[in-house]
Amino acid sequence: EEKEADDNDNNNAKENNFTPRILAFVFPQFHEDPINNYLWGKGFTDWDNLKKAPDKNRLGYNFPRPTELGYYDLTYTEPRRLQGELANQYGIDGFMYHHYWFYDESEPIRGGPTLATPLIKMLEDGHPNVPFALNWVAIKWTNTWSGNVGPDFVFKEAGVLQK
Repeated sequence: EEKEADDNDNNNAKENNFTPRILAFVFPQFHEDPINNYLWGKGFTDWDNLKKAPDKNRLGYNFPRPTELGYYDLTYTEPRRLQGELANQYGIDGFMYHHYWFYDESEPIRGGPTLATPLIKMLEDGHPNVPFALNWVAIKWTNTWSGNVGPDFVFKEAGVLQK
């Protein structure tokens, strides 16, 4: 009887959507983007930083390197499709997209969604075919590897996010 009660509780939780979900964060800096071109140079992606990183961090742990997908570009369908397959294979319920939105109407290259091409492509073609959510990043965008913001990266209006 006790096992039957546990099974009923589990079924009720699933039916009522109370079961915790496992979401993997998707960091969108692994493709070329106009704002990265402007701030860090033509063709820059965070893969450049990973490629320059030593094999081990200061604590002696290995820096992770790409595996199945290699140095992917999420503006292309195939790596996003494969990410969805890997998520399903390893029990990941969905993705949480790290989402930037800068507001500066006077600067088209800096205003609106930034690094959003993979998200836009996902909405267009449906890959990866997993549930998703957005994590709105409303913080100052700094060059954490040197502690500086890129050259001339100044928002002109008061109240602009990421100021």
